[in-house]
Amino acid sequence: KIEENAVLRENLQFGKTRADYFDDQGISGETGVEITPELCAKIGAAAGSLFPDGRIGIAYCEGNSAAMLCDALTAGLLSAGCQVMNFGECPQSCWSFAVGFGGLPLGIHVTGGLNCVIRFAEEGGLPAGRDLQRRIEAKLQRGEYNRSSWNSVHKTLDMSGVSMLYQNELFRFAPNGLAG
Repeated sequence: KIEENAVLRENLQFGKTRADYFDDQGISGETGVEITPELCAKIGAAAGSLFPDGRIGIAYCEGNSAAMLCDALTAGLLSAGCQVMNFGECPQSCWSFAVGFGGLPLGIHVTGGLNCVIRFAEEGGLPAGRDLQRRIEAKLQRGEYNRSSWNSVHKTLDMSGVSMLYQNELFRFAPNGLAG
């Protein structure tokens, strides 16, 4: 199914094209049909093109499919010249905390399973506003991505220890009877 105003740039065998990528949750769809590694690499390149040389925080939860899609997003971000801070497998609340705590301009979180949801957060860890969503959609629809040169591709930073920091901060703010 091809929506009105959608631009078809490749062979469409299953699923559908999108005129609008974002819904109320972020970017969502059936894993492997609507949300594929190829699309995730493009989403990463589009989002990363808005923050070249920026630090982007990424995380996932709920299994191997989410980890795979997170890896594809990471590849797209790296191709656009971003420094990727990989928080690994962590819940959405921990990821949001990490984006805010680290002062990152953008965070991306993938929830997997049959239906995938890709969420975006802006500086402060707050959900991405419509302006950022429109800018990412525009990059995706036009296929305009920054490309990093061979000698300026960054290494992904392993930030999986953020869950301990998050846990410590929760205990710090808990009432005295709950702190452990």
